[in-house]
Amino acid sequence: MIAALGDVFTVQKNGMTRLGNEYAEVPVPWGFDDVVYARVKAAAGDAGIRRIGVPKGAFDPFYQSPPIKAENGKLTPIVRKVAGSAGCARYLVITRRTDSEPSTNDEVTGVGVINRGEGFGRISHVFIMLDIQLYDGATFETREPGMSSKSLLSRLTSGVGPPSHAGDVDNSAFPASPPEAANNNVLRDMARSMLKFRLDQRLPAYFGRE
Repeated sequence: MIAALGDVFTVQKNGMTRLGNEYAEVPVPWGFDDVVYARVKAAAGDAGIRRIGVPKGAFDPFYQSPPIKAENGKLTPIVRKVAGSAGCARYLVITRRTDSEPSTNDEVTGVGVINRGEGFGRISHVFIMLDIQLYDGATFETREPGMSSKSLLSRLTSGVGPPSHAGDVDNSAFPASPPEAANNNVLRDMARSMLKFRLDQRLPAYFGRE
């Protein structure tokens, strides 16, 4: 298992148009990759899970080539290099993604918070946008899990959530400046909780445990 979310939290502020939108990536000590590892172990049950260490900066060529999508051609060579001589039969790789939220069509990246709207109509919510890729350990070709209708639905709705809109936070929790996000316990707890929720939705399909 290669967890490559990194401790990066995205802070975005959007208006009704793209003009004046603000975007920042903030380093935070919130252990996102530790959450990933714990949820992968929980989903795997008795299956042996090995966490492959990720050297600092290893995924930078992927993340610095927006939009962050697996099909940009940069991910597979990085995974092959990070896997090295580990010799695993399969590699489950979790990365940040850039894509549109299903509910708003705002383009968001990774784990973060967005404040959108105008005037007194602004709203804030935490989002999760991630990719899970399964690689063959010998060929490094991607493999799909068995996709039931339940797992397909979770893929289609994986950008925000839960569906009850529990990702919403009071506008007072939105940081006055991006660096202040690193000390915001409300955002930290919401982000970790929602990350766990999304992983628990999607991971069982990769271990045949739906």
